[in-house]
Amino acid sequence: MKKFTGAALLISFLVASGPAYAKDGMSSSVSLVGAFNSSSGKDNGNNTWSADGMGAGAGVLMDLSLGSALSFDIGALYIQRKITNTDAFFPGLTVNAALKGIEVPIGLRYWFANVFSVGAGAYYIHYSSATVSATFKGASASVSENVSGADDGLYASAQFRLPLGDRFGFLLDGRYDLGFKRSSGDLTIKLNDLQGLVGLSLMF
Repeated sequence: MKKFTGAALLISFLVASGPAYAKDGMSSSVSLVGAFNSSSGKDNGNNTWSADGMGAGAGVLMDLSLGSALSFDIGALYIQRKITNTDAFFPGLTVNAALKGIEVPIGLRYWFANVFSVGAGAYYIHYSSATVSATFKGASASVSENVSGADDGLYASAQFRLPLGDRFGFLLDGRYDLGFKRSSGDLTIKLNDLQGLVGLSLMF
């Protein structure tokens, strides 16, 4: 009973404190972040593509206060999606792909005491380049090209913004991207991402 009461008091404090902080005009922010994501998915042949290491990038996020504990979330992130597949197209053949592009997330975020928030929305990715490599019986080949493909989907986010004084904060953001599709010729791949963002926020 004591544990339940303590948890209820903590939740009540966070909910009550969130709007108060927004009234001080400090809930809006701009953040410079590093981006790290692990991608996986399936193509239209029902072949599974798994993560081929961690993709790295960087970008900018902006949270604009809507006058309460709610904020409008928008950003621009340079990301890499790195995936691999073995045996799907031919026994013993491994295919690796790295897709690079700009992701634009747009959504809403609810703040608890201006420290922790949850958010959700939609994203759009415009790809700028792709590298595909194949390995078979010790022999390998690779090709890189500029591409103009795109992807879109939905995202969910849980974010901590730890204060560093009155105006700055250290940001940690964990996200899940649910992709709709990416088309490339006859191959369609639906990709999902686990994404981590780390950076510095300026609050205003």
